[in-house]
Amino acid sequence: MIRPVAYRDGFVDLEVITRDTWTLDLTARYSRSGGKNTAGIGLVEYNLAGTGVQVGLSRTSEVDRDGTEFLLHYGQAFDGWTALHYQEGRYGDGSRRAAVRHQALLRPRHPLGAGASWDDWDQTDSIYNAGNEGGPVPHRGEAAECSAAWSTGLVSGWTHRLSAGVTMKDDT
Repeated sequence: MIRPVAYRDGFVDLEVITRDTWTLDLTARYSRSGGKNTAGIGLVEYNLAGTGVQVGLSRTSEVDRDGTEFLLHYGQAFDGWTALHYQEGRYGDGSRRAAVRHQALLRPRHPLGAGASWDDWDQTDSIYNAGNEGGPVPHRGEAAECSAAWSTGLVSGWTHRLSAGVTMKDDT
């Protein structure tokens, strides 16, 4: 239930009454195709101790790759308008690390937004020729992005936004 409790200077304070739900998610999967098995199990808590922090751990076993992944996400960090995300994976043929920071755009009285992300991974790819597996090929990649945006907000029913950014990608 949402109801207004105060109004001043063009802003409304709202009272929000919610009912808690189960925030722990357990997943499991198994399949067999072409004589090969794939399986996975994962555990994600979407609201760790009522803080809004999401934390997860999963384990997968597939035809070409086995691995473990860790996830940490906080959508209301610092001032409540900043999202932080970190993910790390360790696999039988490599690893991956990714991080994202995003500052919300168009929050009251702050028309600026910004974001940054970084992804770094390495793995060993298999090459196939007529169904036969060839030699393994090392595969490495890195990507980064930074962006910023500015807006005048809602003016006469329209919103205009100016954004700029830079991206770097290396895939070897």
